[in-house]
Amino acid sequence: MFIAFEALNLFRIFLNLISLIVAICLAGNAIAVEFAAHRALYRLTLASAPASGGVVGVSGEMAVDWQNACNGWTFDYRSIIDILKNEEENLRLATSATTWESSDGRQYNFDVRHSINDTENEQISGIARMSFDGGPGQVDFVKPKKRILSLPEGTLFPIAHSQAIMAAMTDKASPTFLSRNVFDGMDSTGLYLVNAVIGKARKPEQASKILPRSMRSKKSWPVSLAYFRRDSAKTIPDHEISMALYKNGIADKFLMDFEEFIIRAELVRVEVAKKPVCKG
Repeated sequence: MFIAFEALNLFRIFLNLISLIVAICLAGNAIAVEFAAHRALYRLTLASAPASGGVVGVSGEMAVDWQNACNGWTFDYRSIIDILKNEEENLRLATSATTWESSDGRQYNFDVRHSINDTENEQISGIARMSFDGGPGQVDFVKPKKRILSLPEGTLFPIAHSQAIMAAMTDKASPTFLSRNVFDGMDSTGLYLVNAVIGKARKPEQASKILPRSMRSKKSWPVSLAYFRRDSAKTIPDHEISMALYKNGIADKFLMDFEEFIIRAELVRVEVAKKPVCKG
């Protein structure tokens, strides 16, 4: 079941990837681009796995839909992943999630559901709030059971964290390193230390034909994220993601390292949403 636990963290990784894309719009003054919310579908395949791990194949897909709700950002996520194993029972992992983060980064609502082999085995939901920008915060969990979690000063929610990465990404001093505590509500703790490494911008290379023509000449930045459980003494991250993030905010493919195996995600379809009409 260790592999199942690690694979369920796919949502966390993809949430942070999408948050990076969302942050392009929030950081419009720092990056001279105009970015719209969108729906996207990604195909998942096995990139590599050690023979000793027993994983011989991975197939699946992820669908995401994030929208500018004027007072914040909504994010809907769905994934189904089939993990084929050599001598053990195959696994079907499914995750669905809905989140909302306020524009000021001080409130975060989350509802996440995990299933294994078509049986729901976990639901995590609640509301997290920061007392003020950079101050301490609190999470009120509703499920799997009611409890309160204190958040240390400086904790960020996914989009606020992504804004910090975007600022570093466009800094002329890059490559650079950024380390922050991040709460995402993925599990009953949800609090991780995330180390981000942002490299120098790269000149355009051959891009996927799935991408709009207007972005195929855009530069990209190599971005790597490493996740460490905040209460863990491990020196090796629980999971990592690496990608080339285009200047207009879209990553057409990336790698997700779960230690036991590496998954490749490739963009299949993308649909750009209309701009919202926000009052005030």
